[in-house]
Amino acid sequence: EDISDESAAAEDVSDESAAAEDPEEDGPLNPEEEIPEEELTHLYPLLKAFPPEEERTPEQSVAHALSLGEMADRMLRNDYKAKYFRKAMAELKPLADTMPEALKGFRKYRKKMYNARARFRAESYKKACKLQKKARTEDDFRVAAEAFEAAVRYEKKHRLKEKYTSPKLFEKAEKCTDTAERAAFCRKRQAEIRKKGVYRRRGILAALVVLAAGLILFSRTPQYMRLKGDIELKAGIPEKAWQAYYENYRVTKSPEVYAAYQDSRYKAAVSAKNSDNPGDSWKDWEEMAKKDYLDSRNQFTDLERLLIERAVPGDTVTFGGKEWTVLDSEGSLRLLIRKEAIAEIPFQEGGGECTWGTASVREYLNGTYPEKNFSAEELSLLAWHEIPAEDNRLNGTSGGEATLDRMFLLSASEAEQYSAHLGETKRCWWLRTPGTQPGTMAFVNTDKTVMEYGYDAASAKIRIKPCIWIETAVPQE
Repeated sequence: EDISDESAAAEDVSDESAAAEDPEEDGPLNPEEEIPEEELTHLYPLLKAFPPEEERTPEQSVAHALSLGEMADRMLRNDYKAKYFRKAMAELKPLADTMPEALKGFRKYRKKMYNARARFRAESYKKACKLQKKARTEDDFRVAAEAFEAAVRYEKKHRLKEKYTSPKLFEKAEKCTDTAERAAFCRKRQAEIRKKGVYRRRGILAALVVLAAGLILFSRTPQYMRLKGDIELKAGIPEKAWQAYYENYRVTKSPEVYAAYQDSRYKAAVSAKNSDNPGDSWKDWEEMAKKDYLDSRNQFTDLERLLIERAVPGDTVTFGGKEWTVLDSEGSLRLLIRKEAIAEIPFQEGGGECTWGTASVREYLNGTYPEKNFSAEELSLLAWHEIPAEDNRLNGTSGGEATLDRMFLLSASEAEQYSAHLGETKRCWWLRTPGTQPGTMAFVNTDKTVMEYGYDAASAKIRIKPCIWIETAVPQE
């Protein structure tokens, strides 16, 4: 079998070899954007085992090209996928006449490349159309026009071929035929709005200045703001009253008015917390807790507890000023994992053999971190929990002994158990399960894959996502 009947596709590989190295045409809406390091860092191990290009055997060249294709498969953005499928095709093409595996890989990646192009074209068009639909201002239409213009450049540079593209994807991409027209329309609307704005501003600027000055002066008088607050408080709308009192206080600096502001804001927060939407009181309690007004710190922590209690696995909650994802529940306990990973914390400071029970990261998570990041009231909600040890499932490396912790890391089996609720991240993060070699620990890849072979525990490149059990039961008096 040969690729003589595939001459058009083979020409594509050679014709586009320069474009494959040119990042200016691969960004979705930004032609100057290069592939970011985080898109590739975790994929480099696929290529490390290969010798330099000039020293490779044909079999190694095919394996290297297939690894490029695997890298492309694991990328998130379709323009990046297409670019690396094209690289893989370029390496396979010279070997396709003599090696069936190269021919098979060439044909497979050609289809994947054109499908990725079609997906990206449709994605870019859809994003630009959304911007146009929401556009109201001159700047909105400018952004939409730039998005369409970038899509046009991509369409011209990266062609589609129907016979190598999924029929549905090809049909979807081919529907995006008015990209240039939409770009021109957005530029026209941008110019029209700019022109109208100039005339409108000239006509009403003077009147607005006079009116605004008069309103500001009137609405800032102490008598008006105090009266407004009193009326709204008596009318049973403390959420409006405290704002009026606060505006009055900004002008008068009156201690009496400030006391009225705090009292009415406290009443508004209590009312909101006891409503069907207690989360509406979040900002009020947060601000008052900072000033330690009455029992506001306890009230704020109780609101955090209440919202966590009502959350279900997969929900995002806020605790200690950070966002967490709810993973599980045990009676009144809720298991949370921090959404944003913490950077530059090695699993074991200085390296060497370790387990979760002996690691420096455990000492940090159960000492320095909670004391610095949670209030005394929040610390009271952290439940001490028995954390079972877990051996490596590939070769049985011991995970040590069970521990009693209030902050910990997931194990490899737990990361798989809760995978549906774990979002993809830009960086890998540690697990408490050991790797296959001494001094290594398992981790989670950016695509949520559990990597049990492990990585050097002394590395600060891999981040941590701490977990906590929160006690949501109301303490008994």
